[in-house]
This record gives sequence, structure tokens and C-alpha cells, in this order.
Amino acid sequence: GIGGVLEYGAALAVDASGDVLLTDIDGFGARLIKVTPSGTATELISNTQSIGAGAMLGVANGVAADAQGNIFIGDVEASDSLGRIVELPYSAGSYGSPIDYVPASTGALNYPNGLAIDSKGNLYVTDAYSDAENSGGAGGVIKIATQSTDFGSIAVGSSSATYPLRFVFDPGGSLNGT
Repeated sequence: GIGGVLEYGAALAVDASGDVLLTDIDGFGARLIKVTPSGTATELISNTQSIGAGAMLGVANGVAADAQGNIFIGDVEASDSLGRIVELPYSAGSYGSPIDYVPASTGALNYPNGLAIDSKGNLYVTDAYSDAENSGGAGGVIKIATQSTDFGSIAVGSSSATYPLRFVFDPGGSLNGT
């Protein structure tokens, strides 16, 4: 079990096996929890676990899983308020140690919020404060990380969104978001 209760469920996704992945934020940081279809809950990353250069999960507002079982988390480090993407790699039936997939030190992200992965394995990340700081236009910018972690960006078409928050690919492969 995961011990205790959820304090603030911030993001959820379903992986290729049907497991529900969710992030929970409390006064000490964030954690990643997996719940199987049978209801077994496992904490994959604790709120005290160091990642990469030592920073723990701070504000984990986005989560997605690719077809290979790798899990990606959009996080803002509590120690320095910089955005990053954390990867929990999956191989040979088990998870490895979490790593900084896009480290905060790159400055590529401000506040990664929603994550989605397309059928080609590309990771899409909404960056909630890019609207005010980078694009200058309504709706902000969606960051795109390909498998080489090279970030580009595409404009979000909705003029009603101040900051892009969440999005998902529908079964036809179209990107939908708020």
C-alpha cells in the first residue's frame, strides 16, 4: 500500500497496462503513485526521494506514460522554482531510478503542467507561464520534446485560455486541451 491518504491529487494518467498513475502533493513535496486495475497501490517515487542532481519532486502537476512503460512527470522543483521533466525509466519488467529528462538547469520550462504522448512517442508539455513570459499571445505555447529531448513549440489555438493547462490526444490522434 501507499500508506496514509492522498493530500492533493494533482495529475493522473493511464499507462499501456491499464494502471492509473497519479501525483500527490503534500507539505513536503510530491510523490508518484501507481494503482493497478485490481486496486493495488504502490508509491513509485516518494516525497523524500532525490532525483538527478538531488532535488525532490516539488509541484508535480503533470504525468504521462509512453507505450514502453516509461513515466514522465512535469515538475517545478521546490528548492528553486524551476520547471523540469522527470523520467521514471521502465525496462525488463521494473522501474529504474528517476532521472532528470529535461533538467531545470536548461531553462527550457517555466511551469510544466499537462503532459501527453502521441502515437510516435513524442512528449508534449504545456508550460503554464509561457503565455506571459515567452509568446505574448493568448493561449500560450505547447512545448514539444522529441525522443532527443529537443524542445520546439507550437501555438495553442484557443484564445479563451490564458495559460494552457491540460491536454490529451483523442483516439483519432488529434490534440485537445484546455
